Amino acid sequence: MKSPRTIRSLILILLFSPFMAGGDFTCIESPVDDPPTGPPGPGPVSQDPVWNLAFDATGLGALSSVWGSGPNDVFVVGGRTQQAEIYHYDGSQWSAMASPNIPILVWVYGFGPDDVFAVGVGGGAIHYDGSVWTELDSGTNEDLWGLWGSSPSDMWIVGGTIGQGDPELIHYDGNSFHSVDVPDNDRAATALFKVWGIGSKIFAVGENGLIIQRNGGDWMQVPAGANADADFVSLWGTSEDNIVAVGGRATGRLANYDGSGWTTHKPPGRPGLNASFMDDPSFAVIGGINGYVGTLPRGSDTPTDEESPTSMDIHAIWGDGEGTYYAVGGRFSQPFAGIAIIRTLGDPGIIPVPPLGAGAGLECLLNGECDDGSSCTIDTCVNGACVFTPINCDDGDPCTIDSCDRGVCLHTPMHCDDGNSCTIDTCEDGECVSTPVNCSDGDPCTVDTCNGGICFINPLDCDDGDACTTEFCDEGDCVYILQDCDDGDPCTVDSCQNGTCINIPMDCDDGAPCTIDSCESGVCVHDPLCGVDEICVNGLCEPAPECVMNDECDDGDPCTIDTCEDDSCVFTPMLCDDNDLCTVDDCVNGACTFTPIPCDDNNPCTIDTCDGGNCVFTPIVCDDGDDCTADSCIGGNCDFAPIPGCSCDFESDCDLGDNCAAGTCEAAAGPDVEIGVGGGQICFTDPYRKLNHGDALVVCEGFQGFFDSYLAFRVTGFTPGAIVEVTRSITLDGTSCTKPSDCGPGLTCVNGLCSPTAESTSFVQMSDDPDGDGVIEAFDFRTTLFKDVDLQDATISVTVTESGNPSVTASTQVSVVIDVKRLCFRPGLPCPMGQVCSNGYCEDE
Repeated sequence: MKSPRTIRSLILILLFSPFMAGGDFTCIESPVDDPPTGPPGPGPVSQDPVWNLAFDATGLGALSSVWGSGPNDVFVVGGRTQQAEIYHYDGSQWSAMASPNIPILVWVYGFGPDDVFAVGVGGGAIHYDGSVWTELDSGTNEDLWGLWGSSPSDMWIVGGTIGQGDPELIHYDGNSFHSVDVPDNDRAATALFKVWGIGSKIFAVGENGLIIQRNGGDWMQVPAGANADADFVSLWGTSEDNIVAVGGRATGRLANYDGSGWTTHKPPGRPGLNASFMDDPSFAVIGGINGYVGTLPRGSDTPTDEESPTSMDIHAIWGDGEGTYYAVGGRFSQPFAGIAIIRTLGDPGIIPVPPLGAGAGLECLLNGECDDGSSCTIDTCVNGACVFTPINCDDGDPCTIDSCDRGVCLHTPMHCDDGNSCTIDTCEDGECVSTPVNCSDGDPCTVDTCNGGICFINPLDCDDGDACTTEFCDEGDCVYILQDCDDGDPCTVDSCQNGTCINIPMDCDDGAPCTIDSCESGVCVHDPLCGVDEICVNGLCEPAPECVMNDECDDGDPCTIDTCEDDSCVFTPMLCDDNDLCTVDDCVNGACTFTPIPCDDNNPCTIDTCDGGNCVFTPIVCDDGDDCTADSCIGGNCDFAPIPGCSCDFESDCDLGDNCAAGTCEAAAGPDVEIGVGGGQICFTDPYRKLNHGDALVVCEGFQGFFDSYLAFRVTGFTPGAIVEVTRSITLDGTSCTKPSDCGPGLTCVNGLCSPTAESTSFVQMSDDPDGDGVIEAFDFRTTLFKDVDLQDATISVTVTESGNPSVTASTQVSVVIDVKRLCFRPGLPCPMGQVCSNGYCEDE
């Protein structure tokens, strides 16, 4: 029988074996009585440096700093928005340590196993005395990014809130914290990120290439060269003439101090760098974004790249002085994730096991030691900590309420009855949907209603109560046609009264007894009653009187020319003829009148004219030359109604599958892509939402200058399930550049425009076409911005190309306004006016 110590050791080996990560494994009794000891040593064959995974802290938080007093005393700090995490390696095992209730920690540094300090966001500061971590009052709510000291009673702490105020510089004398003025600088810096010193040299580095040096009792800015145009994030050294600082965000920066001054380099092709550590004067070990690791030989301006086992950002590196280096990092915004990797010469013989415990140290060894008394949890011992996992009762149906009762899963259909018998109540994707009963008979000229669950179909009532109109329904609209009472005679007044046509002759009686009154083409005509050699007396024609002179002749009609001819009066009618067939010519009171023939069809949308005595009714032409309007005449006025989905000013105005060409949405000739946002994190959009021109692109602040957005896109015309290459960029509108220095601190140059991040490319396997309509969505394309560009106009560009088939490609752009959501790690920490701290972010009240 094995001893209890042997059994305990065997359990540890099984619990933390690398096979556990894969799920299925075979238990083989091991003769080893004790857990593996010591950090991974050099492999038996190769002596080349090799990086391997130490442990994964995804779900626990990001890992931001590592420091130790020796190979058997290593501390790692990090955490999540509102809770710090601390891990310790004692030479044989990683263990979680209990942390005070403070937000994420950023940096750790100490002077021995029982004298370790750590600082973090929101002014967080703690101290470890060998047995317990205790919170300290730093005297500030500003974010603290780094600390270093020559002794526990002479420590320097640096920080500042990115984009707000001045950098923070604090001195700790072993008893209290004292704020120290930061010297004026020409970098517009709001934060210092790290501080480090040796001998008489103490330097602090920070935003936009700022470096300050303590000279005697004062601090002063020191130059770092023309390439010091981006953030410096970390520094370390081995002597007063051998110090290396690293930084850059989109692209890396390397700065060397040779004892007299700093020189900054931009190593080509290297990403932003965050970590620098030196315990060997011949080289520095460095790390950066996207998992970058490498070394910088002394005196070189170009690092030697090394293969990394992670793509997560590396934030800090520390070496134990015996050839082993630890690098930690992760994802530094929601959702936080952490990673720790280890560098050895040669392959390690044993991979370090994950941390024991979950913030409170070792709790258990066997599953049987964990019991929360609930039959609806699976009680297990994981990494030395009791984990009580609720039984998964999810049946995959969002329309059931899944619960557990005494260990039995219950799936209760969601109650969706709205009490209305005229709706069909269903559940769709977890939401109650009340769809009205479809009573439509397909005829737009019926009024279809539901009452008490019964459909009623009634004809649309178009009766206007006028017996002189014929009314009917046409495509759902009532049409009223006035009864046609036109007898074709323009000399009658035609009307309808109570459904009967009345045609009354036009009254042309002018009251004069000596005229013949008539109607011609709808115009009254008054011809003389008597001939030229007659005179009209009270309506009677008599022979014209004899005369000698013209003035003896007067028939009393002003429309005759009265003359004396051959001793008799002659009364000649006035000739009124304008030679226009479209007028009725007449004489009235001695004056010619030319009355236009009336041509009015009572249609305001025709131009009514007379041509050669005939009426012509020409329709009004309404054409604005825009193919995206429906042109018509209404009431005599032209109406140009926009055609939905036809006109466009920007590509985003068109639906997927259409492109904007000359102001019109037209079917794309090939594959098409549209840009959106997705991801479902705290301040991102879930589900997918298309980005239109001028929309806000929500960006979440991480810390130390990181700002994350989650882009998504939809495509059509691509092969479902294919691998596609996605290239994306975000550029600031109204800028131009040929090199990063044209853009100012913290920005880079992308395709001739300034950008808060480098152009990035990733390969993605597309999902199948879920709806069979040729549209595929892709999510979670995280883009990390390295500059606070809140409320600035920007353009997102995306190109998608099918791998192995470069002819299947599509590109698009959309203009947006960047909207940054700021972090607030504690509810009591201030947010901008009008906002409150909610779930770690400042939100509008």
